[in-house]
Amino acid sequence: MTATNKEKSGQNHSVSNRLIPISIADEISKLKELQFNGIISEAEFENQKQKLLNS
Repeated sequence: MTATNKEKSGQNHSVSNRLIPISIADEISKLKELQFNGIISEAEFENQKQKLLNS
């Protein structure tokens, strides 16, 4: 593997690590919207949020 390939793979790994928290934040946002609209309860929101944060 060349130095350039190593750099690229390192950058890809770094980018994928940053996508995970954004995805979790998006999911929590969606859950909050469901709670706000009365589709899920506050307890259901908190339960699902904890599952996401613990994964």
